[in-house]
Amino acid sequence: MEGSANSDRLSNQPPPDLAAAERSDLLASHVVHEFDEVLVRTNLEGCYGLIIRQIYQRILDDIPKARILDCGCGFGLFSHEASNLGFDIVSLDIDDQSIRIAQQLFGLRVRKESIYKTSLPDKSRDVAFFFDSIQHLELHHVLPELERLGVTTVVVYDSNVQNPFLKFYRAATQHEESHEYAPSCLIDTFEKGGFRLRHMRYDNLISLPLSGGLQRRPFPIIHRFPRTVLKIDSALSVLMRLVRLDRFLSFRFILYFDK
Repeated sequence: MEGSANSDRLSNQPPPDLAAAERSDLLASHVVHEFDEVLVRTNLEGCYGLIIRQIYQRILDDIPKARILDCGCGFGLFSHEASNLGFDIVSLDIDDQSIRIAQQLFGLRVRKESIYKTSLPDKSRDVAFFFDSIQHLELHHVLPELERLGVTTVVVYDSNVQNPFLKFYRAATQHEESHEYAPSCLIDTFEKGGFRLRHMRYDNLISLPLSGGLQRRPFPIIHRFPRTVLKIDSALSVLMRLVRLDRFLSFRFILYFDK
């Protein structure tokens, strides 16, 4: 009963104004992260960029043409890909440095707003995407705004904290997130918020570590063959699903929710 009461008190608290917060405070609370801008740009143009573009396009193939909200657009690649495919997309972020790169690389128009409280009209969005951003958020502040905006589909693509290799990497590099939501936690929370899980998949066994992601240098030589890496990754993913090890060995997961 005490835990329930604490949860109710948290839900009744007004959301913090993340867009107005000092970047130093956001860094301290691990809501945003420092990054090497040169490395980010290089990786977006290299192996990681090609791989993640194909993943984004595959995900967008599963979404009918709709009004999309990119919640935490980061460097803007997903918003750029969605826009190129003809989607009506609104991009949100709170980190000035990420917004600047998204504008420079893709000419992206980014609203410096938090998903907790946007300036968008009621019932103006259909689909909300959270790509590597859900771990930075308090979910009890997210759900009311999604309801107000009329969102009926939510897609989450994020790090799989059940992977021991990911845990080891984060411990070794002292990388911290403000939250570490496992898929089961997200499923439970969104279902309590009126959504139902349509599909779940674990993803990315080798392509992330080999490509370097956005924050690390790619693996020597192998990164020159991104399409081969992606094909091998896809084959391994099928195998791991068959032997039921995908939950522990995948670096990413994807969740589709509908109302």
